[in-house]
Amino acid sequence: MYKVFLTPYGGVNRIGGNIFLLEDSNSKVFLDFGLDFEKYRLYFDFPLNLPKTTSDLIITGVLPKICSHDEKQFFQYCELEKREGKRSRGWNVIETSPDEEFSVIISHAHLDHVANSIFLPSSVPIWLSTFSRLSFLTRYLVKRGSTLYDKLALSTKIKEKGYGIEKLEPEFFRNNYQIFRNNVPFKVQDILVEPYAVDHSIPGAFGFLLRAKDSSIAYTGDFRMHGVAEFFSKKFFEKLSKERVDYFICEGTNLGLNQVRDEKEVESSIEQVLKKFFDHGGEHAIIILSQTNIDRISKMYGIARKMGLNFYVSDEIFLLIYYILSGELKERIISPLPAIVKDPVLDKKARECWPGSNEVKSYGVIAGDMELIMLAEKQSLNCVNENDFSKIPHKSMILLHSLPSMLHRRFLKNSLIIVSTTEHENEEALYDLERFINQAMLVGIPLLRAHSSGHASVIELIEVIKTVKPRNLIPVHTQHQVFFKSYFEKLLNVNVIVPKEGQPITL
Repeated sequence: MYKVFLTPYGGVNRIGGNIFLLEDSNSKVFLDFGLDFEKYRLYFDFPLNLPKTTSDLIITGVLPKICSHDEKQFFQYCELEKREGKRSRGWNVIETSPDEEFSVIISHAHLDHVANSIFLPSSVPIWLSTFSRLSFLTRYLVKRGSTLYDKLALSTKIKEKGYGIEKLEPEFFRNNYQIFRNNVPFKVQDILVEPYAVDHSIPGAFGFLLRAKDSSIAYTGDFRMHGVAEFFSKKFFEKLSKERVDYFICEGTNLGLNQVRDEKEVESSIEQVLKKFFDHGGEHAIIILSQTNIDRISKMYGIARKMGLNFYVSDEIFLLIYYILSGELKERIISPLPAIVKDPVLDKKARECWPGSNEVKSYGVIAGDMELIMLAEKQSLNCVNENDFSKIPHKSMILLHSLPSMLHRRFLKNSLIIVSTTEHENEEALYDLERFINQAMLVGIPLLRAHSSGHASVIELIEVIKTVKPRNLIPVHTQHQVFFKSYFEKLLNVNVIVPKEGQPITL
């Protein structure tokens, strides 16, 4: 008898670390391959206590042992081998071809959905959106081999030939990345995959409808209904409502007690705070956000335009925006981006979005890498050392992609920090927030929090499941699986399958 199996290896009874193996008779497909931050924190800490080898991550369970439903291990993770000898420097990557073919489909580029794919053999196709590939890989070009993840991400061709950072090339990276397009079906072995864009706190986020031989499986990835791209989510769930969805793998991040706040409220509250701050002699407004949260970066840029501020960004934010504005994604980004690459079309979009505003007084990049500095200067941008913010002009908005160490940088005394991060997006975000707060208090810089979730509220979640009407519901990416059982099964008469890590579910 023909059977389909779904085995969760992460993202079960916790938020993040999504890894779901879908198997039919001839196909093996992973839905996401992310890092479980909770498991990681039990054993490692950035920057002093980092894993040195893949074995460190396997022993601790950060990299799960993965088998097919019949308990056969069909691939091995890649490992690093340090080159021996006085003249030898660097490392080699040791990898073994899988015993069986398999593929990976990535919903979006947050690390809890994609980071552990770095450890897969280079022959494995990793399917993802154009923006996901761009945003996920940009970080590795900035760091260039400082951690185990960085070293496995980069191709040996970089070490052998060198490279220029001005253009992101696929050959810079070891893994086999394949691009899918919105609403364009593609085959992964014998499974037909239909990708649909969804609204999330990062562009390029997708949900999927997968058609196996006798069943249809929908996977939400991470989504919300209250951002600038909410219409994408609505179209996806309207599509599913017209299908017979046999199994609906659905995230439930915001179950429990969570604040309901949308992006418009975040933008409005930050603008009001900054107006008061600068009206009373403020000098630097420092905004901490994810470099991949393009929509929020755009909102901050709009505020800077309306208030006549200088606009400075950290290196990773600069490089990602540069790649977007220099390539095909420029036309697909919904919100206007800072014009670090001069383009009259960009300026027109900004003036239409923020009528009556003017271009920011000056642009600048905060960086320490010489090649990044040269690239910024080529765009006629000012460059400032990453350890000395005192060189940035007064009345500036400064965007940083991670919590800065307050004790090792020079700040202007009359500064304000607004923490506007969403999901964990890089290793720097694993710094203890309490330590950051203590340092800020010690040096005398006030802090505020302005946040809107990248995930659906409980009301939005209920509406989605009522719309889709799946035959079976599988809760993932949540700490409250029990709610799906107690609410949706009893009130909506939907069969809820509670997943358990490592245990196959027969679909």
